[in-house]
Amino acid sequence: MQIVGLTQASKATQPERHERTTAEVIEAATALIAERGSGGFTLAEVAAAAGYSRGIVTHHFGSRENLLRAVMRNAQGFDMPEGSATAADWLASLVRAYLKTIGNRTSTSRDRTRDLLRRMGCAAPGSAASC
Repeated sequence: MQIVGLTQASKATQPERHERTTAEVIEAATALIAERGSGGFTLAEVAAAAGYSRGIVTHHFGSRENLLRAVMRNAQGFDMPEGSATAADWLASLVRAYLKTIGNRTSTSRDRTRDLLRRMGCAAPGSAASC
């Protein structure tokens, strides 16, 4: 059966849409946290950055604290850098490693990551130069 030019097999299921929305909101929150810190955003700002309403963000996460937990769980999926001379150097290495990892996830996160890396004075992920 064909539905307005799409086959039923190509239409995203509700669980797929839920997963995609969740991932997009987490990416938007991650970008805002990287830019402003964990206290520097509201659910409404995350929603706007992800292209959704605040209600959608609240529906998916329930609270700002739950969204922060989801961002932290998502952030754990990258290689931790080796120790550095100072804690500040190690933290900067950690942020760079994370940003390079999320830069490989979706085109939206790649664009946000490249923009953030440029603002930090770093080369884009995958280029010869780096921070």
